[in-house]
Amino acid sequence: MIKNPNLHERSPEQKDSLIIDLVVKVAGWRNREAHREAQSQGRNVVFEDYRLRIAGVIRDYGLTERAQAPSDSRSMHG
Repeated sequence: MIKNPNLHERSPEQKDSLIIDLVVKVAGWRNREAHREAQSQGRNVVFEDYRLRIAGVIRDYGLTERAQAPSDSRSMHG
């Protein structure tokens, strides 16, 4: 996870922009020759098997942003 100490100070639009920027950078990294070579080595030499799962966020909350926290957690901690 990329940590940014000022992330909580960003607007939702700024956070969305950051996410889009990271997605573009990851896509570029995935297609670099060095990465493709490392993938081939991993598949052919290093790993006997592996699984990659790409998942979506089901709930998103934190210490102060509590709207999506479970109701029992909001009752107990605000």
